[in-house]
Amino acid sequence: MPGPATFIPGGAGLRRETCLGWLDFFTEAKRLADAEPGWTAEEAAEGVIEDASKSPRWSNTSEDDRAAMKAGIRDAADGACV
Repeated sequence: MPGPATFIPGGAGLRRETCLGWLDFFTEAKRLADAEPGWTAEEAAEGVIEDASKSPRWSNTSEDDRAAMKAGIRDAADGACV
């Protein structure tokens, strides 16, 4: 799982940076989930976003950066960084 640096705002390219930071996690999770009926990457992404929103750093992050990070996490769950 990526470390806390994933949730530090960074401006341009943040969506892609976030996606790349989570891509290996979701790739491995999908591989392991083949034996776990009912698991979806989309649900896992929403869980990651929910956990991130509880971080003290999240409240100090701009809404634009939060939106970019959420999109990046969802992109990683889909397996394709924009």
